[in-house]
Amino acid sequence: MNDYHTLGNITQLTTNDPANRMTHLEPERIYLACPYWHKDPIVREERYQLVTRKAAELMLQGYQVFSPITHSHPISAHMPNQDHDFWMKQDYPYIQHWADEVWVYAIDGWRESIGVGLEINYASSLYLTVKIIK
Repeated sequence: MNDYHTLGNITQLTTNDPANRMTHLEPERIYLACPYWHKDPIVREERYQLVTRKAAELMLQGYQVFSPITHSHPISAHMPNQDHDFWMKQDYPYIQHWADEVWVYAIDGWRESIGVGLEINYASSLYLTVKIIK
């Protein structure tokens, strides 16, 4: 069973499964998800800038952050368009083998984002905590 808790500007989804691999209270390694794809390239660029600033903010607070959009946006300019399956193959190992928690940056479009939905579902299947942040 999953429970949602709200604290300030963070909504936390926690699992009641004892197999949750978190063994410490404060996460160190954050996988920072956010929506990216939009038909308008200006919106994609804005989302890239927003999540990159948020990643920097979290790093300055002491977290280790992997932001797949910050990582992949510049790379995507050097290849033909790829689908969600391609990008999820790049991103899932960071969720599975590296992240303590998955945080979703709740910018416009996050609820409708296919990629964010896939990342949340994958993290949940691994019993990782998922937080929605602003």
